[in-house]
Amino acid sequence: MEQKLNNPPAFPSDQTWINKRDDSLEGEKYEGMTLRDYFAAKALQAIITKMPAVDTQGDLGRKVKFEELDDTKKLFAFSAYKYADAMLAERSK
Repeated sequence: MEQKLNNPPAFPSDQTWINKRDDSLEGEKYEGMTLRDYFAAKALQAIITKMPAVDTQGDLGRKVKFEELDDTKKLFAFSAYKYADAMLAERSK
């Protein structure tokens, strides 16, 4: 897996043991999520917390069509990665 120098693994380790289906343990290098993914996850938490509630029934907030709800989720995810990219850019200075 090729990583950009500015987007290293969020929780690096020398080696992680992966439990296989047959319960044997094999040593494999597992990088996990990248720093960009970690930053995006943190940003997404804040974005969701601050946005007004929307759902298809109107029970939790503004009533929206299912297709609009899906678009809203995509916008949240897109925005979270934009924040993550800004964090990585600032980090590289």
